[in-house]
Amino acid sequence: MNAQQILLVTNIWIISCCLALVLLIVLTKLRRTVQQTRTAAKIGPYRRALLAVAAGEDVDGIICVVHRGEPRAWTEAEANLVQQSGVYAAQVVVEAERQRDQADHVERLERLD
Repeated sequence: MNAQQILLVTNIWIISCCLALVLLIVLTKLRRTVQQTRTAAKIGPYRRALLAVAAGEDVDGIICVVHRGEPRAWTEAEANLVQQSGVYAAQVVVEAERQRDQADHVERLERLD
């Protein structure tokens, strides 16, 4: 096998790897979209009572406001309160992750000493 053939095989291998990665990304995004569509369909009727707690692209949890008794209309102020609670919860999640990452970094630095 000469150098030109090796170069050709290497280029084909690199292109194949790149295409595999693109396919993996597309399939992952498709799976996430399907999952989000299914979740939205399930919680659609309860949309005003549920609030996703998200940090970045991933949903980390759901806040559920439950009312027992006769159906009632939620006021704008009540909906805003729940929304702000979700924002606060997402901030707490992000801060906890940041602190965990910082502690891991400090631990790695201490092991180097």
